[in-house]
Amino acid sequence: MSIGQVLDQQALARGDANRLFAVGRYQVIPSTMNAAVISLGLDRNAAFTDAVQDRIFSDYLITRKRPSIRNYITGAEGATLRSAQLAQLALSQEWASIANPSTGKSYYDAPGGANHAWITAEETANALNKMRDQYRKAIAEGKTPDQAWAQINAQPAQTVAPDPASGDPMADGMLVQGEQGEAVKAMQEKLGALGYLGADGKPLVADGDFGRNTRAAVEQFQRDRGLEVDGKAGKHTLEALGAAQKAADQAPRRPRGRRSYARRARRRRP
Repeated sequence: MSIGQVLDQQALARGDANRLFAVGRYQVIPSTMNAAVISLGLDRNAAFTDAVQDRIFSDYLITRKRPSIRNYITGAEGATLRSAQLAQLALSQEWASIANPSTGKSYYDAPGGANHAWITAEETANALNKMRDQYRKAIAEGKTPDQAWAQINAQPAQTVAPDPASGDPMADGMLVQGEQGEAVKAMQEKLGALGYLGADGKPLVADGDFGRNTRAAVEQFQRDRGLEVDGKAGKHTLEALGAAQKAADQAPRRPRGRRSYARRARRRRP
C-alpha cells in the first residue's frame, strides 16, 4: 500500500467499512499521518514500508510533534526528573494505551472511569532510559548527534511505542460510531446504568460495538447535560459521563416500598 492510499483511506467518513484509523507499527492516527507526510516531505506514491514508518516515528512523532521525548533521550535538557516526566507525559498523550505518569491511567480516561492504559509509567521510563543509554554509548564511540540518533532508530523504535494491537478506539481520545473495543463497552455500561436507551427504545446493550443505538444514547446524554450534541464521546462527554455515574453511585436510594406507598396515597386523595 502506498502512503497516498493510506492517507485516502484514513480520510474516509467515520463508519465507512474501508476507513483506516490507527495504522502501521506505531498506530499513527489520521491527523498525525497527514502532518508527518507534509513535515517530512514524503512522496504519496512511495510504499508505506517499515522504513517509512520508522522515519515517521523517529523524525516526526518523537522529534517534531512530541519534542520532549527526543530532548530527554538526547539529554538536551539535562537528566532531570522534570524532563523525564515531560517525555512520559508526551508518550501518554500520543498513545492512549500508555499510562500518564501523574495518574497511572490513560491520559484520555475520564475521572473516576476505568483505566484503559496497559503500558505502565514504569515501563515507559525504562524504555526511555534504555534509548537514552544507547544514545550516550553511540556518542561515546565518536558518533555525531545525528549519527547517534540514526543508530538507535536503525531498529524498530517500538521500545517506547505500543505494539500495534487492536487499533485502540481511544487513540485519539474520542469514541465514535463504527469503533469497537473495551473503551466502547465501558461507556455503554455507564450509559446503561444511567438508564439511557438505544435508538430502538430498548436498554442499551454493552457489546463493545459503537452502533446507531449507542450513538442515540450518547446524543441524549449530551442533550441532558447541555453538551454539544454530535453523538461523539470526546473528552468533555466522557468526563461528564464519569461524573454522572459517580453521582448516581453515591446518591441515597429511596426504599421501593415507601415510594410505592406514597404514589398510592396520592392516588387515593379526593
